[in-house]
Amino acid sequence: MSVRTFDSFVTASAYIESALTDGKIKLLSFDVFDTVIFRRCSPDAVLHAVAAFLDRELRARNIAVRHGGSLGAYHAAYATLAHRNAAAGFDDEASTSALYGEWVREAAGHEDAALAERVREHMRERETSVCEANAYLRPLLEKARGYGVRMIYVSDMYIGNECVSAILEQAGIAQYFDHGYVSSDHALLKRTGRLFGAVLEAEGVAAGDVLHCGDNVRSDGERAAEAGLNAVVIRDAGCIERYESLHYRFLRWLAQPESAAAGSLCASFAQALPGTWTTGPEAYGVRVLGPIYASFMHRVVESCLERNVEHVYFLAREGYFLKQIFDEIARRRYGGRPLPQTTYLGVSRLTALFLGSRHFGLREISLALSNGPRNLLNLFSALQIERKRLGEIGARHGIADVEAILPDYFMSWGPFLALLDDPEISEIASGRHMGSQELLNDYLAQEGFFDHQRVAIVDVGWAGQIQDSLFRGVRYRADCPQMFGFYLGMNLSGHHRKTPGNWMDWVICDQAHLEWNGIAALQFPQSFEAITRSPHGTVVGYQRASETIEPVLKSDDVPSRQAEMLDDGLIALFQSSVREYVRHYTTAISMLSLHAAQTLPYGKQMTGRMIRFPTATEAGYLLRLNNVSDLGAAEMYRMGNLERLSVLRTKRLAQSLRSSFWKYGTLALTGRAAVLLQMIWNVRTDARHVPVIPASLDHGIVFHLPHDRAIVVEDEREPAAQGTLARVRASFGAGIAEVSAQLVERERRGYRFVDAYGATQPLTLREATRLYVAWRLAVLYCRLTKRRIPAVSAEPIGAFLRQHFLAQPHARRVAARLRHALHRVRRR
Repeated sequence: MSVRTFDSFVTASAYIESALTDGKIKLLSFDVFDTVIFRRCSPDAVLHAVAAFLDRELRARNIAVRHGGSLGAYHAAYATLAHRNAAAGFDDEASTSALYGEWVREAAGHEDAALAERVREHMRERETSVCEANAYLRPLLEKARGYGVRMIYVSDMYIGNECVSAILEQAGIAQYFDHGYVSSDHALLKRTGRLFGAVLEAEGVAAGDVLHCGDNVRSDGERAAEAGLNAVVIRDAGCIERYESLHYRFLRWLAQPESAAAGSLCASFAQALPGTWTTGPEAYGVRVLGPIYASFMHRVVESCLERNVEHVYFLAREGYFLKQIFDEIARRRYGGRPLPQTTYLGVSRLTALFLGSRHFGLREISLALSNGPRNLLNLFSALQIERKRLGEIGARHGIADVEAILPDYFMSWGPFLALLDDPEISEIASGRHMGSQELLNDYLAQEGFFDHQRVAIVDVGWAGQIQDSLFRGVRYRADCPQMFGFYLGMNLSGHHRKTPGNWMDWVICDQAHLEWNGIAALQFPQSFEAITRSPHGTVVGYQRASETIEPVLKSDDVPSRQAEMLDDGLIALFQSSVREYVRHYTTAISMLSLHAAQTLPYGKQMTGRMIRFPTATEAGYLLRLNNVSDLGAAEMYRMGNLERLSVLRTKRLAQSLRSSFWKYGTLALTGRAAVLLQMIWNVRTDARHVPVIPASLDHGIVFHLPHDRAIVVEDEREPAAQGTLARVRASFGAGIAEVSAQLVERERRGYRFVDAYGATQPLTLREATRLYVAWRLAVLYCRLTKRRIPAVSAEPIGAFLRQHFLAQPHARRVAARLRHALHRVRRR
């Protein structure tokens, strides 16, 4: 019989459908892996993960692993069983029924049926977690059922049909197949042709009535034809390149497990499969945002375990999204260890501000300074004074216009200082403090905040204002816990605020550490806050409801809230896609036992990519978002203009840059000149702000270590009633997941769908080169101007070069031949 070879799944599907239409085919057979099923990683990665699991199990039992490790024991067991089957007249293949028991015996030196069963279950779990259906062939499978043709699968695989059928079930395509034949169940192989003979005998069908489809030229093509079957071989160049790339990434990580290669390996797990489609914002969320938030929360989970934190509180409104990521990583990566409780806490900067402050002074003013213009309306927004009343108070001290921009030196300006000391301002501030003291303390107690020795506060960043306000308000309580703050990024203000009992840590970026990629986040911190925002208003206060305290949210009727709601759909798309990335990220880190230190360099690299080198489309996503202060102000500010810009219209470009929260994003709108301008801005602004060599990076930071033990509490603590906690937690944060899902479905309709596989690929050579050149230019500028030299945490540019060239089809084999030839020449 003939073998037809196709270069894509689309053309092969069309041919198979036409063959079914003719009615000559009675049995349709498919190869499984790389045909109807795609893995998200190299198959060797799965075997490595299961071997590592067996290693851990044996070490826990103080059993020395033979053969240099369980992976070596697997190969020994496979060779033994294959040789035994070959001697009995079968093919050189191991039988699944005996494989796991023999594997354990080779590794441990004795039999252990219970452990062998656990290894088998672990193999099944790992395989099903990384396998998904081939989207190209799913329509064909659906149509084939309509023709009434019997459909089977035939696979050369050591895991047996029990596991293969589970994979197909998990992938949602098991219903299309009537039966399956796997080599390890029969000790017969496709690559010898004998498995096809067994299939024909079992199915009772003539060979000429069978059409077999697969990806291997020899096993699925030549051997099938020799057995008399009609054969279709699909050599899709994109899928072959994908397989080679996945395998190369795994080998690269395997050679250097502690290197930065782990981050891009995790990103390859999350890359969409060929033949799938998604919207632009969702692809951006998976590709760019996912690695940042996943590595951030991965490190937070580890920090909580290292610090023996008992309860983790995620602050409103960014905290709900971060809590979802934390819970996913903690459950799947560290599920075998005691994990801290997690709570979405209804506390905002506005409600925490007056907990520890009896008056309104320069500290409180500085909190509002970064969220809007330098005028009375913004600076006094936290006091929630009516506009008319604030104007009257200001007029008494010579500042009649509440919207007028104050001078640069306003914090030392006499009229402004007199306004701060105004009795009416003091009275309003005192009233706010008294209200916060009672209601917020009761709310914290209700949420179990004082029932623990150590608690963690998790937020995006940047100065630890909420944590500092909470600590100031409760530090004199006998049951005040030690607080640990974990933030995506921190500035110097956060370091100035922390103390041993009120500690703060950064993960991605820190102003006191010149890591070039990560510190880019400080150039556009508003983006990270907006992307994590929950679809509800800011917490503006609290109210008593029966026996509980409930947060009060900003009304949806307020103009600033209505402006926020326009962004909720896009933000929901971002968050949904980041959670999709996290799902695959947790699969990778649990399979390969990765730590955050191994994936953080890639997260920082993507931070630099996100902030410094956005495309015009990506800039359009984020610049359209609204920046709304959560200190009670009703005003909102667009992140920047969305108009296309020209380098020839310098005045217009300069005006757009001045009004933009994100300079690099605005420069991305200049077309072909964008990358060059971004490079220039990288030096002109970022490098120029690097401190000169004599200057200190950590000026004013006093404490460098938290308490090494929990605070000793003299009185006994009574835990909060579980019923009360359940009611409160059901009321605050309830329904967010449902609302977000509705927003995703609604927002998705407004975007054009793109090829998901190409749009979610890991960091490319071109992008890595831009980041590398930007860092090198910054280093050169700093050397010339005698500034401190910024470090970089990233995978070396050489790794991207090797990935780009050696991961091509056959490239590694060609390179191996060249190395072998060179070695022979040297020996001569």
